[in-house]
Amino acid sequence: MQMNRSFLFSEGVCSRLEAVLGQWQQFEEQLDQHTKWCRATEAVFRSQNLQAELEQKEAQLSAYQQHRDQITAREPEVDAFVDRSHILLNSSRAERIKPLISQISNR
Repeated sequence: MQMNRSFLFSEGVCSRLEAVLGQWQQFEEQLDQHTKWCRATEAVFRSQNLQAELEQKEAQLSAYQQHRDQITAREPEVDAFVDRSHILLNSSRAERIKPLISQISNR
């Protein structure tokens, strides 16, 4: 009977560890994706060249509005990532991810 309990306990611990490792892997993958996307999006807004003609200015404004719409559309996904990251932080107590979460949230 004791061996059976130990086996069940070990099985439960292993499955919880696998679940946590999966959460960490998902966190790292999504962090990388969001960081790359933020950098690319920030670069678009940093490289603002002044245009001389009205048509060029209108085209540039339209492009910036499309980028803004993409950002707005991505916002719920980023918010969900930040929420899941806080859950991971609370369950793991890994303080090293706090600045990473803040960085993505602030961007």
